[in-house]
Amino acid sequence: MAKESDTEELARRAAAGDSAALDVLLAAIGPRVLEEIAGQLGIPVGTLKSRIHHARRHVRESLQG
Repeated sequence: MAKESDTEELARRAAAGDSAALDVLLAAIGPRVLEEIAGQLGIPVGTLKSRIHHARRHVRESLQG
């Protein structure tokens, strides 16, 4: 589970236009399924999964360093 500071950092980045952070937040918020999120973004589910994977890695590395 993410620490509160991690969540705040994700929210700050998403608000600043970081689409990777926004993808992570969308996947983590509420009971939405990936198909719904992908539909709202207008992208295939596989693309969303790939973005989330890369976004999580990017955010994790950014928070560590």
